[in-house]
Amino acid sequence: MLLVAAWAIFLTWRVYYAQPVTGKISWVNQRARTAWIDLGQADGITPQTRFAVRSVDAAKWLVGRRKGVVEVTKVLSDRLAEVRIVEDSPSDPITPGDRITKIDVLEWLGQWLGVNLSPAGQGQD
Repeated sequence: MLLVAAWAIFLTWRVYYAQPVTGKISWVNQRARTAWIDLGQADGITPQTRFAVRSVDAAKWLVGRRKGVVEVTKVLSDRLAEVRIVEDSPSDPITPGDRITKIDVLEWLGQWLGVNLSPAGQGQD
């Protein structure tokens, strides 16, 4: 019964959030573990929204593997929000220009269960 309820919630959430919210990292303060993104109130961003951070290759159009996670702490304007760096790697830090994509329920559930539930080529590498 619990599994059926969880599946119904998941499907509802997946349909509601079908359009991914994407943006980029505008500025980073690694020492304070904070950054700013080019999304805000106009994009429906609220505190505690999480984004997967991905690098962009030299051609500037292919998005690379996931390199971290950020979470919104303050929405500052229509196109600006402050985020805290939740997860990243010292060998591949989050930098200005990195692309961000809202973490969907499928990816979050996969992280929680420790498996990759995202469609092929997406989600965790």
